[in-house]
Amino acid sequence: MNFEIQSTLQENKLEILPLRQSPKPLLVTGLVCIVVSFGIFLLQDLDMLSEVDNADGMFLFNYLIAAGYFLTILLRKRFSKNKPLPFLDHLMLFLVLGLISDFALNKSMSIFQPSVPWFSGWLVVVSCAMAAFPFRQFLPKGLQYVMVFLLGTGVVLFGYFALYLLPYYAIGAIGAIALGIGLHIFIPLAALLCLLGAARRLAKKDKAVNRVFAVGMLVPVLFSLVYLSVWQAGLEKINRLLSAYQVQDQQDLPRWVFLSQRVPATPIFERLVQTDLVYQSASTDGFDFFGLPNRTFAELQRHDPLVMLATRLFRKPELTTQERIKIMESRLQLRHQAQERLWSGTHLSTSNVITQAQIFPQHRLSYTEKILNVYNNRPGSWGQEEAIYTFHLPEGSVVTSLSLWINGQEEKGYLTTQSKAEKAYKTIVGVEARDPSVVHWQEGNTVSVRVFPCTPQESRQFKIGITSPLRLVNGQLLYQNIPFDGPSAINAPETAVIRVEDPAAKINVPQDFTLSGANRFERHASYDPNWSFKLPAPPLSTQGFSFAGHTYQMAPYTPTFAPFNPARIYLDLNQAWAEEEFNAVYQAAPKPKCSPLRARK
Repeated sequence: MNFEIQSTLQENKLEILPLRQSPKPLLVTGLVCIVVSFGIFLLQDLDMLSEVDNADGMFLFNYLIAAGYFLTILLRKRFSKNKPLPFLDHLMLFLVLGLISDFALNKSMSIFQPSVPWFSGWLVVVSCAMAAFPFRQFLPKGLQYVMVFLLGTGVVLFGYFALYLLPYYAIGAIGAIALGIGLHIFIPLAALLCLLGAARRLAKKDKAVNRVFAVGMLVPVLFSLVYLSVWQAGLEKINRLLSAYQVQDQQDLPRWVFLSQRVPATPIFERLVQTDLVYQSASTDGFDFFGLPNRTFAELQRHDPLVMLATRLFRKPELTTQERIKIMESRLQLRHQAQERLWSGTHLSTSNVITQAQIFPQHRLSYTEKILNVYNNRPGSWGQEEAIYTFHLPEGSVVTSLSLWINGQEEKGYLTTQSKAEKAYKTIVGVEARDPSVVHWQEGNTVSVRVFPCTPQESRQFKIGITSPLRLVNGQLLYQNIPFDGPSAINAPETAVIRVEDPAAKINVPQDFTLSGANRFERHASYDPNWSFKLPAPPLSTQGFSFAGHTYQMAPYTPTFAPFNPARIYLDLNQAWAEEEFNAVYQAAPKPKCSPLRARK
């Protein structure tokens, strides 16, 4: 009997993994083009190219880089159905270049407003994942799955863009005749299809790719659904409160006060109120070639896709624009942005700050002059804009001077009534070709200064002089720098000069101040709104001082009291109030007649 014996032992085999090849030169070239194009875009965004003539056409550099790379891969025949993955590798890099060119063009022909930070960050991260796709074989397995997850979220991202741009496809097709510029409209749609194709191809080699990619798509969708449900709940709460206000027997307070007292301070509430003012809504689309202001709110309008989606699916609160602004003033610390604006100020920044302070310790007074330069970084040669500043003054301060430089000469302002000043300013801004500036006293120890026109051709310069009492704190006099809101001063240099008009005073200045003369201190650094210093309080001077033809004598303040029985008390609460002061007033007031409002921090 014959037996056939088959061995189950097999020879050990050593699997030799292929060496990782160097990236193909054309892929490396595409990556370098992305870095260069994004660098040009950032330089425009940071206003570092605002000096260039016809800066509106700077996007052509981004466009030419993208078009040049596309033509190169087209001539090199990289688009082939027989090699789908290499085809997608080059296409991914081109689409990232196209997206950069897309957003560069949006600076000149605005289809949507600048995006909120989280949305911009999401777009950058997805673009990085697209740029990493051609080099995936050089990434660890874990990072490859992270890349796939981000590409999955990109499907939702570009799907949103593709739907948002749907009404413009016909215009884009016509505009494609003009050197292909109209094709920018179709870049998000092409990116959407490319991501779906890439996931399909990768899944043939690794089945886990489908699951990771699907999770990437699912996460932003679920987050959006949760956000929409919270938005709807917030909207219903506001509508219930508005209905409750209507059925009151006595409507003693304005509707915006009633609502502001009862709605919680949540991000959803803020966006419900700020829709159409700070956040673009689904009803405010369209092109904006000239950037002329069409609303009375100074804050730059932002594009938030969640707000856009919510306002498309649900109604907006039945609040007027003025009611929204009043709520934002009282609850969201946006009084500066809510001021009436005759012209846009989007492209303005504060380029230089000079602070000169004279300290009179024996008279308990200080005089501060601030000289500010306003710079218009709008690309191109046309673009008049209006600068509005809000200065936060110490309690008891008064504005004693205002000057505007016109044709290199300082022109001083004069005092008049608010109605006359406002009428003159609006007349000049709207009709006459002259350069006005006006200062208004606002509530809460603030004043606002308006300067017009601010053009790209030259910086505007103005000066405001403020006389303030020195606060007595534990036997020392406190001087505080006067901060302001307005065109950004983040990158502005500040020159601060302090002169103490008392040779015997021992001043304790901040560390970055240096002695430059007898009781004269200087600081040359970036703008800092929060510096302050103290000095010992000397006895009050027995001599008077003269100002504008009058002589004044300082004396200790002795309060006098008189009977006061108000029928109703309204408190204008701001940051100058201490909690103890509010509690004292609230306890002293008759409770049924007192209507306390929520304090702004």
